Amino acid sequence: MRSNGMHPALTIVCASRNDDHSGGMLERMGMFVRALDEQARRHGLDAELVVVDWNPPPDRPRLAEVLPSAKGPLDVRYCIVPPEIHARFANSERIPFFQWEAKNVGIRRAWGRFILVTNADILFGDPLMARLAQGGLDPGKMYRANRCDVALPFDFRAPLDAQLEYCRTHSGRRYGLLPVDYGKRLLPLRRVKRRLVSLFGSLVNVESQRHVDTEASGDFTLMAKEAWLAIGGYAELGLHAHIDSLACHTAVACGYQQVVLPPDCCVYHVDHERSWMSMGLVERIRHSAVRPSLDWLHYCEAVEWLRANRRPLPVNDASWGCRDHDIPCVALQPHASI
Repeated sequence: MRSNGMHPALTIVCASRNDDHSGGMLERMGMFVRALDEQARRHGLDAELVVVDWNPPPDRPRLAEVLPSAKGPLDVRYCIVPPEIHARFANSERIPFFQWEAKNVGIRRAWGRFILVTNADILFGDPLMARLAQGGLDPGKMYRANRCDVALPFDFRAPLDAQLEYCRTHSGRRYGLLPVDYGKRLLPLRRVKRRLVSLFGSLVNVESQRHVDTEASGDFTLMAKEAWLAIGGYAELGLHAHIDSLACHTAVACGYQQVVLPPDCCVYHVDHERSWMSMGLVERIRHSAVRPSLDWLHYCEAVEWLRANRRPLPVNDASWGCRDHDIPCVALQPHASI
């Protein structure tokens, strides 16, 4: 809670660690914090940013020591999850950063009535930030925004308006449904899904997935805090892929109506040297081999279970998000500039 006793309208949650895990990550996170701070000021957004520093490397500074300062009105808190907690999760020796478990920590400790879960290297379009600043969000709904990819080269130090204009004019692939498409088209990989149906019959029901916008949902999923608590956050399985999609399906199964924001209310993701989309096929296979993921068929079965039972999968217990651990969350505003 703020010093004036008031809660912010919105908490923005992201997670990372200072190990350059995606290539140039500190530079990308610096862009994210600076832009978000300026946009909060520009649009009068009543928000806080919760950055979860997961399993920080012992030989590098903490994120709070190297990320740029916010000038307000954006409040920034850093929650540090130590290595001994990381080690309690499955696959901890293979995956140094559990983004879903980390985001759950932020969700649990958010002060805002609504929580936007995103990634620490995203730029929000100005129309989207203006929409969020207006308020009027419905606690019975799950809000999704499209993600637009932007190819390198990109000037991470340019003024915000120049960055946003570059993104607007250099956007490539768009991820997610459009409002006019809701319920009218399949998500990408539809050919693969159709083939799975032909091979495995009723095991994979494509129709059950077409109406839920799960593409790049880790970059933007917005719900009331009570909704995040009701769905039990992200599944804490020590796994990599499909966990964000599963959360979206869980929200819809639990009765939260999906709202896909207009196309101009999008987020931008600048490509980086080790992104999934920049990898070749062999690189992706090798990457998956060392980062255990939720199997696609098990994911599809889980979606069917959710549709049938209309409640969260019994995966997380009541302690999800390190609820019972004393995670230090401090409002630390360093004077670093990256």
